[in-house]
Amino acid sequence: MNDCYTHDLVKLLRLADLETRFDSISLSQDEDDQQLALNWLFVKNWNEHCRYEQHESIKAKKLIDAIDHKQNGVLSWLKQYW
Repeated sequence: MNDCYTHDLVKLLRLADLETRFDSISLSQDEDDQQLALNWLFVKNWNEHCRYEQHESIKAKKLIDAIDHKQNGVLSWLKQYW
């Protein structure tokens, strides 16, 4: 239970038992799945220390879009399993 108290997104994906599902999407030839996989590559590197660092606005907008894109954003994909 204590393992879920983390900001490590890769670890949380594993704890939610979604890592295998996501790995299969990453191997897909579907264009939307490929974009989701690219979005995940960008999002998974976020950690709690990032919020205190100064970032370019382009990078911040890219992160928000990678998370919140309605068709292939990471959050949209995760909501399927809530």
